[in-house]
Amino acid sequence: MNAARPASTIPPAAFQELCDFLRMSGSSYSSTDAVISAIRLWIATERAGHTPSQGYQWKQLFLPAGTRLRMQFDGRWWYAEVVGDHLMYGNQALSPRQLTLAIAGDGRNAWRDLWLRRPGETDWHQAGRLRLALRDTAPAAPPSPFVAMQAAARSMSQALQTALALVDHILDEVQHATERRLPKHRRRDDYLLDECRAD
Repeated sequence: MNAARPASTIPPAAFQELCDFLRMSGSSYSSTDAVISAIRLWIATERAGHTPSQGYQWKQLFLPAGTRLRMQFDGRWWYAEVVGDHLMYGNQALSPRQLTLAIAGDGRNAWRDLWLRRPGETDWHQAGRLRLALRDTAPAAPPSPFVAMQAAARSMSQALQTALALVDHILDEVQHATERRLPKHRRRDDYLLDECRAD
């Protein structure tokens, strides 16, 4: 392997171990490609498997531990943080509504006035916008048993009406089958019936 070391932060022993493994396994990867692939795999694994064990559940919005909240009032920003499973403002555990009341008093909407920054993020997001985005991406809720039964009853009623219409149509066809025969196409038996009726 003649590849240069991809980053100065990789310890020399670990880099040498990687080069030895690639050479002994006969891999077509260069050491740089292997490092890039390993980093991408690690990032994907962390993203997929990272489920925070603690946090605050605010309606349908989950705020993992370490989430910062802020609200602007009276020309300055007021801050709170999710610690463990609680939303802490000073030394008090509050709900988002109670937080807005503690900061600005009555007449505030927590979804509109609170901004959030979750761990690992650099930007602040309005709570209401996060809730709308979550609502837009959420799968549709299954219908309630009552709604499902109503839909089934409507379908059965429509199927029954269709079946009755078909039966009426078939009965009408059978009744008028003999009446459709024109005189030149009538069978000899039909004439005999007419003659018997005439007698």
